[in-house]
Amino acid sequence: MKRLSLLVALAVLLALCLLATAGPALAGNPFEGNPPGSQWGGHEINGMFTYVKDDPADGAVVFACVASDPRVSGELRVYVEGSEPTPDGNLKAWGSYDLINDGGSWHCASWWQLLGKNALVGKPAQAMTFNGVADGVGVNYDGLVFRSSNHSGAGAYAPWILKGWIYLAE
Repeated sequence: MKRLSLLVALAVLLALCLLATAGPALAGNPFEGNPPGSQWGGHEINGMFTYVKDDPADGAVVFACVASDPRVSGELRVYVEGSEPTPDGNLKAWGSYDLINDGGSWHCASWWQLLGKNALVGKPAQAMTFNGVADGVGVNYDGLVFRSSNHSGAGAYAPWILKGWIYLAE
């Protein structure tokens, strides 16, 4: 009888845990405002971009982007609008970018990046870019959003790993 009571108690506890976990999902979109992945209706993207040149004509740092989705492959023009050291000795940079290809383009009005301490002394450094939300521009991309995060283990001019999602704008 004690075993049966224990099993019933465990089953009830398990059911309550499952309901508590499922509750937010049943109530609506629990991921609103968070980076969407394929499980939330976005199309997942993987890729890489590599440094091509600095363009003094408009101040862009130009990269070639190759991604698993051709909509986000093309010329990546990054504009660094500012940077400052952080209290812990790293470097924060920010700006905008345009990703351009034959199908249209993506415009990100604001991104920011955190570069490791070595970046301040010109050595290879871990770098991570956040808040890269770009709006689709052109007939093929209107109404779409490309959200991405990027990282490099060797600093700003080394190859970058691209991780992102394309989804419908809200």
